[in-house]
Amino acid sequence: MLPLSRFIEDPKIGEKVVSVQNLPKVGEYLSWHQLYKGFFRRFGANVIPCVLLAMIAFLPSAGLTLLSPHLSESLPGSEQEWAEYFWVSLLLSRFLTPLSGCLIVTYLGRKDGRLPGDTGLWKSAGQHFLSSIGLVLAIDFFACLAAFFFVIPAVAFLLGSTIGLSVLVIEKVRVPEAVRRSWERTLDVRDSLFVFWSLFWAGSVSLVAVVALVATRGHLSELWQLPLAESAALLPLVVVGSVIYGAVVCAEYEIYCLLGKTKNVCDH
Repeated sequence: MLPLSRFIEDPKIGEKVVSVQNLPKVGEYLSWHQLYKGFFRRFGANVIPCVLLAMIAFLPSAGLTLLSPHLSESLPGSEQEWAEYFWVSLLLSRFLTPLSGCLIVTYLGRKDGRLPGDTGLWKSAGQHFLSSIGLVLAIDFFACLAAFFFVIPAVAFLLGSTIGLSVLVIEKVRVPEAVRRSWERTLDVRDSLFVFWSLFWAGSVSLVAVVALVATRGHLSELWQLPLAESAALLPLVVVGSVIYGAVVCAEYEIYCLLGKTKNVCDH
């Protein structure tokens, strides 16, 4: 564990708590390679449950893939209907990503002791489902609004809201408060976060490209010539998307732990 804080003993509860007064600047310790070290350790220990829970968000796309032979018979050569089915599946997946993210954070938080051990995954997800959708939509809206005027404010906002979902689920606060706490806690490490996420997404895009290339046997034009649901690449891309999204939420949670100024100490 990185020496992010000093601790004092609270005589009332007999637990170690963070002494915020003695807390050094977090930016002095959290470089991007330290973030990656914690992320690899966290994701490596929880890769299977994180990916399985992340797959929930991609169920509509997976369902479209499995139904594609039947849809081909009922909608022969109708590209418009294919496009409608595809965009509906993407929309459903977008609304399921907050649910999936809540499940992953709840699982990790329960394993770490930040949430009670008897906290039910689905109960926690149900409690935070609507607020997590609101959080995701708010982040998307303000990021797009900022990008409309200038790219840098949009990037700054996305970096500042990195740990918003973890704050929402673990600390049980409302969406505006979750965004505010996320913004404040990431203030001193925006440069490290920028490098971390830039490398992360560069690697993710490269992975998607390689999988698409292998799945289509080098014929990437198939992705544009055929309805995507009929492409052999869709199911592998769904699996890769689940891995990437599970890694995203796991990374956000790890960053939350490293930046945490809450009572509990984050143990791996």
